[in-house]
Amino acid sequence: RTLPLVAKLRAQGILRNPPIVMPLNDGTGRYMVLDGTNRVTSLQEMEFPHVVAQVVPYDDPHVYLGTWNHVVWGMSHRELLDDIRKAKEVELLKINTRKSHTPPEGMPAQIRLRDGSVYLATTAPDLSSAVAGLHRIVNSYKDRASLDRTSQTLTEGLDDVHPDLTALVIFPRFEVPTVLTLAGRGALLPTGITRFTVSPRAL
Repeated sequence: RTLPLVAKLRAQGILRNPPIVMPLNDGTGRYMVLDGTNRVTSLQEMEFPHVVAQVVPYDDPHVYLGTWNHVVWGMSHRELLDDIRKAKEVELLKINTRKSHTPPEGMPAQIRLRDGSVYLATTAPDLSSAVAGLHRIVNSYKDRASLDRTSQTLTEGLDDVHPDLTALVIFPRFEVPTVLTLAGRGALLPTGITRFTVSPRAL
């Protein structure tokens, strides 16, 4: 997304919605970008030495962390599942949605196909392995199919918009301290799955 955004910023000459950042609180003076990573990357590409940003503290009650899910289309579901099965970081299990299941450890993701089939993609319980597993899931389709972000958790109605729907990938929910810890380590979550909202926004 960087190059189109660079062109847009150059044409408009103004940044209307500054990125939102949060201090890591680890004594390093670093910040985690909550919203606006593409804007930051674009401004770096344009060689701006500084970026105007809205800073929110860790304990700000007006910060909400949600999760984006991915609507994937344009590749066969068999290709998607076969690629995930090859991943040593992920175990793929088809589940019966009419039965209850004990929640697995780690950060499980759900993969819902248009025919109603549901697969659980589980990772090792430690944080580093779980993040590696999530990256592996996203890497199985991000360069081979098209995707949109959504808050929807069911496939009903998606095939009306995407006739070649592959799957709906539902990601686990994260806590702010977990994301800050990961950012401090340089272990970033896959792009497009965390959804920070802040009110009020500085414009």
